[in-house]
Amino acid sequence: KRYDDVITWEGTQGEFKLVDPDEVARKWGERKSKPNMNYDKMSRALRYYYDKNIMCKVHGKRYAYKFDFQGIAQALQPQTGGPGPDYLSPQTVNRLQQDFMQGGWSANYRSLIPTGLQVSI
Repeated sequence: KRYDDVITWEGTQGEFKLVDPDEVARKWGERKSKPNMNYDKMSRALRYYYDKNIMCKVHGKRYAYKFDFQGIAQALQPQTGGPGPDYLSPQTVNRLQQDFMQGGWSANYRSLIPTGLQVSI
C-alpha cells in the first residue's frame, strides 16, 4: 500500500502495473547506483529478467509486467546433478506465488525489487 501511487498489483497472478513509470525508474536507478536512469533505460534493463524467466511484459497493456512464478522457482532451485529444471511440483510453484502475493516474499526475493519499492517488514 505504501507505493500504490507508483506501482500496484493487478489481480493475484503476479501481474503489476507501473502507475508512475518515471518514479519507478528513478527508484530503480537509486538501487542500481544509476542516477540517470529513466523508464526507457529501465525497460531495456528489465529484459535481463525476461531472459531469466523471472518476469515478462504483459502484451497489450502499457507499463504492465508479470512475474513468472515457475521461472522464479527454477531460479531458486540449487543447481545439482539431480532432476532437470522442469521438476517443480505445482505445490512448490503455488506456494511461491502465495508467498509473493501475500507480502511474505519480500525477505526472500528482495534482490528482485529495487530498495525504494520494497515492502517494509
